[in-house]
Amino acid sequence: MPTALPSHTHLMIRKLESNFTLTAEEKQALQELPVQTQDVKSNQDIVKMGDQPSQCCLLLEGFS
Repeated sequence: MPTALPSHTHLMIRKLESNFTLTAEEKQALQELPVQTQDVKSNQDIVKMGDQPSQCCLLLEGFS
């Protein structure tokens, strides 16, 4: 029996599918990505000019 996807992963896949056709392999790859969530306070920078990010950031709620 497949394990339940974290809601943020499921929502990301649904959002991508609203704009693109994803193959089963692409969905599987997205499901296998390491995911770490973090709360960010209002007016807190996620990435600053000149930073060299080592990860991808996805905004789940709020405004950027």
